[in-house]
Amino acid sequence: MGDRCYMDFYCRVEDKNRLLEALGENKSEIEVEIAPGERQVAFSLSECNYALYSELHEAAEQGINFFGDHSPGGSYPAGSFVSYRGKLFLVDTDGENNCPVIKVYSNGKFDKETLKGVRQYWKKYHAVKKWMGE
Repeated sequence: MGDRCYMDFYCRVEDKNRLLEALGENKSEIEVEIAPGERQVAFSLSECNYALYSELHEAAEQGINFFGDHSPGGSYPAGSFVSYRGKLFLVDTDGENNCPVIKVYSNGKFDKETLKGVRQYWKKYHAVKKWMGE
């Protein structure tokens, strides 16, 4: 396993090209079928280096609202992400159901920072879904 992964993205139809450009992808190479009246589009990318970490931040800083998930890479676990109003929220996931995970220590105590991050992620995830019209 290398440092590359598979990624799924969801954004509004009118933001697709801006998002692909921010991610460094050739817009003409990504085929996406959009049904009439659809407000949201989904697309996938493969062989993404380091889960496009820097590119995700760049897209968020440009104010593009989107969400998605990625498979594990060689040095990082599976994860989910959401960009809303210029900020990016990242969480590690279980890799099977894309459920965010919280660190739990051997003494039974959980990591408060990962819990805070998961709560922020879910809040922004639902905000983006609502903004997209779902």
